[in-house]
Amino acid sequence: MKPLTLLLIAANVWYYTIELIDGGERVCQLRGFVPAHPSVGTAFTSMFLHDPSGLVHLIGNMVFLLIFGTLVEQAISGYVTQSVT
Repeated sequence: MKPLTLLLIAANVWYYTIELIDGGERVCQLRGFVPAHPSVGTAFTSMFLHDPSGLVHLIGNMVFLLIFGTLVEQAISGYVTQSVT
């Protein structure tokens, strides 16, 4: 497993925990991205929001991230290694 992928998984789980502590759905409404009123802050924080009513959404996304994030990180590291040498 690659460190960046693990860091993103840890950040998602951490933010989900904070989301639940701070009120769940209310946090999603405050921090979620609304296309009619875009902002850089909500565009960033919405990447870490998950459905507060259950863990299935979070677990599914983290499994997907673990599988494909590792593959993407391997592909990118190959390009970085080739460009440095």
